Amino acid sequence: MEIQKVKIGDLTFECRVQGNPDDEPLIMLHGWPETSYLWIDYMDKFSKEGYYCIAPNLRGFSLSACPKGKKHYDVEIIAKDIIDIADHYGFKKFHLLAHDWGGLTGWVIAQQYEDRIASWSALAVPTLNAFAYAYKNDKKQYKMSSYMRQFQLRGLSEMVLRGKKFKLLRDVWGEHNDQKQVDHYVETFSHKKVLTASLNYYRANFKYLKGGKALEKFDKKVMVPTLYIWGKNDDALGRTGAEKTKEYVGGEFQFLELEAGHWLVQEKKEEVYKAVLAHLKKY
Repeated sequence: MEIQKVKIGDLTFECRVQGNPDDEPLIMLHGWPETSYLWIDYMDKFSKEGYYCIAPNLRGFSLSACPKGKKHYDVEIIAKDIIDIADHYGFKKFHLLAHDWGGLTGWVIAQQYEDRIASWSALAVPTLNAFAYAYKNDKKQYKMSSYMRQFQLRGLSEMVLRGKKFKLLRDVWGEHNDQKQVDHYVETFSHKKVLTASLNYYRANFKYLKGGKALEKFDKKVMVPTLYIWGKNDDALGRTGAEKTKEYVGGEFQFLELEAGHWLVQEKKEEVYKAVLAHLKKY
């Protein structure tokens, strides 16, 4: 595995790369509060199965791709970054696997760039439309999403998360990751611009939860072959949004519910891997 620098316009993305460039391409997107480090074990596994794996640190998580201001973190902009990275590597079509914010971005990519996607595997996160519906109509989901409302408080959120040497985030990371991975995340988020940029995902896209015209552009159904894996014990994303997601998929769709929480890669590593691999090989 190596980390390559990919320059897109004024931004430079750090991309973990593993496998044979002649193999089928697989792009893997991480969520918050993580980086492409999430995918290291999977990249080793998938590359041995004949996939050329690219896992970028997303906009805001790559030190040289942290534009200032929340306007730069709209999910459509993040989606375009991934298409630009695919273009950089010469991928006319690629498989896509993503978790959390990477997952929300992946739904937009599958919806708006369907001709580029061979297969799509979403972990944890429902479509934006399904989540917005749950946020507005399910009191439990509204309560579960309280942290998103708190993240709108610029400055205060950063201060709280940095408190006691990132204790809140350390508790999240340490529950499922080894010390080396935790240290990597602490080092990454210790950069002031990275922490704010990563929180801008919540600030730039919170408008969509209100629904209305802002959300209409995401009404188009996803037509690419889709695997959606959700943990029934997820404390951030409830059943309402997960089950409503199928209404926004018009192509082949498989929904896999696991006895797990939000951190599917860590909690059910082998089970998730086998399900995704079977989906990749089918398409």
